[in-house]
Amino acid sequence: MVKNKPQRTVAEMTIDELRDFVKQLIEAERRKDCYVDDDGTLVFYTEEGYADYLRKVGKPPSKVKAAFLNEGGLKCRYSDYKLTPREKRRLERARKQIAEGKVVPGEVVFEELSEERDQGLMKQPWQSRFTDQAAEEMDGLSIRQPEIAEAIARRIRWLVENADFIRHEKMTGAEEYSPHIGQFRILYTLDHQTRTITIVDIGKHNKVYRRLQKRIGRRKT
Repeated sequence: MVKNKPQRTVAEMTIDELRDFVKQLIEAERRKDCYVDDDGTLVFYTEEGYADYLRKVGKPPSKVKAAFLNEGGLKCRYSDYKLTPREKRRLERARKQIAEGKVVPGEVVFEELSEERDQGLMKQPWQSRFTDQAAEEMDGLSIRQPEIAEAIARRIRWLVENADFIRHEKMTGAEEYSPHIGQFRILYTLDHQTRTITIVDIGKHNKVYRRLQKRIGRRKT
């Protein structure tokens, strides 16, 4: 909660008072470690916060409407699934092999994928670019909600790194794709020839959808 909230309206504040008030709002937002998304899910910015919450409520993950954002900006939840004795033994063997250094170098694994590279599954890296609209939205979020901006940035980096291997979620009746992060959406297009992901728009669901409908309307005229 913001302390020392001015009793006057914003229109009555001086420039300095308004600036201080906005700073307090931003600091209050930064101190939040979670938010509630459109589905009523309590979403934590860190796995640690999510795990602490589960311990406090003392219920199985499936009985708690909560999640956390991973490094790719995806919502994740713990599973109620319990390992079978056989699976536990396999896991223990794997941990022992790691501890003893009995692992296969990544170079060997990548070399075995050479056939897939020859088939074009590993071409030059994808790159990203932003429209003016998307860049402006990211700049604003980095000031107002830095945690959200960072989660979106992580999701975009993840999209760029995994563009060849994931199922892209296309918007109905549009050429853009649109994954969501909590209350926010990333709108983007894919150019397979130049291997470019263009970030078209970023924002809350309703605002992004309205701007998309306007663009679709202009395309039809």
